[in-house]
Amino acid sequence: MGGESNLPPAFLWGDNMNTDGHFLIGKQHMSSGLPCQDYSLSGNISDNIAYAIVSDGCSSGQRTDVGARVVSLATEKALRSISFKGFTPQVISHYQQAGIESSKDLFGLCVQDMLATCLYALVSPEGAMVHIQGDGVVAYKMRNGDIQIYMYDWAENTPCYPAYAHDGYASFICHHGNDMSQEKATCKTLHINSKGETIFEATENISLGEGVQGFSQNILPEKLVDISCIAVFSDGVEQVENTSCAQVVASLLDFKNTQGVFATRRLNRCIKDWQKQNISPLDDISYAVIHIP
Repeated sequence: MGGESNLPPAFLWGDNMNTDGHFLIGKQHMSSGLPCQDYSLSGNISDNIAYAIVSDGCSSGQRTDVGARVVSLATEKALRSISFKGFTPQVISHYQQAGIESSKDLFGLCVQDMLATCLYALVSPEGAMVHIQGDGVVAYKMRNGDIQIYMYDWAENTPCYPAYAHDGYASFICHHGNDMSQEKATCKTLHINSKGETIFEATENISLGEGVQGFSQNILPEKLVDISCIAVFSDGVEQVENTSCAQVVASLLDFKNTQGVFATRRLNRCIKDWQKQNISPLDDISYAVIHIP
């Protein structure tokens, strides 16, 4: 390869991108006898393409523990099925929906079983893409130790699940009042430094029309040079007793090393540390991470 490259090392030695994810049940589901309704997946499609996926089932749905797994697996299959140039939210959603619908038919499931969010990150030679279907949290850990956090929430705690695409989102839009210009979602942005201090905070209001098919973030290859980890989380990281979302995210991205099941080790360590302080995650937690060397 002649000349200099602006791409980060992961794109020069593709198999150096490590991925991992983990999920566990929260205090409220454990005490009520419900199963964990979160799920996560991660992996590599090729030497220089990696993905991370999380899904969070709706507690007021039906068998959404199954739904979270189906949505995650359908998304993974979509990412693995399409060509390099097909990595757009629209194309991925098309294949994702095909997987969800075929699973419903095969296992006799219904829409209420499929009510689960989906957040996925994809890193390829064209840069990074993150897509949020529903609510949840996205974080970028920078090489200087700073962390950028984006928290997505919907009005009435009623997010736009991928399963609502079965009728073109008509039922979901009706539930939110049919006015596509109404602000029905928010994105809260935090930038914290390596000392845990908040150095930037802002909240963006998002209309129903803008958010109905998900929220996307795109990062150009030259910007990835500054990022060491891209992570997606269920909104359980916002519901840890007496602990802010920023503190939880920072703890979950504080890796001692990024080999093997690094995210699994970190979440298990956080749980042990929280238990010593009589702190518990109230809701299920899932997260998945792409580490860019």
